Amino acid sequence: MTRKQLDKYLNVIKKYLRKCWEIERGLCGLFDNGVGTINIGDELLSGYITLIEKLCNDKGENISWYIFDNNFGKNKWSKNGKVIDNARKLLNLIEGENQLHKPRPNFYYFNKTNFGKLKRGRNKWEHFGVILNISRIVYRE
Repeated sequence: MTRKQLDKYLNVIKKYLRKCWEIERGLCGLFDNGVGTINIGDELLSGYITLIEKLCNDKGENISWYIFDNNFGKNKWSKNGKVIDNARKLLNLIEGENQLHKPRPNFYYFNKTNFGKLKRGRNKWEHFGVILNISRIVYRE
């Protein structure tokens, strides 16, 4: 998902929540003991957010955190050591977390000094007694 698409979807949520908060403030003025919270369309909102998280492959529920806890970045809270205050940084956070869980390719690089120490065993390669699970050997000068 691109930053512009995420921005567009987050703006829909922001407008909806702003209208709910305006209704709550308006109703609080009419009653002495307060109104509480307005939960109109609550299931629809949570479903919409879940759908955006699935489209972004957000396994850490960072979008929900950004919307509700970080108040769309206004609180300027940080996650993984980085301040998340806009959609671009949120998308970078999600992509960074997804990169951590990607499997590494099965390549092993050798140069002149350590290539001679590589031994081939039964369907395995061994280097200094460590069995390597590799599919391709790349030799670099």
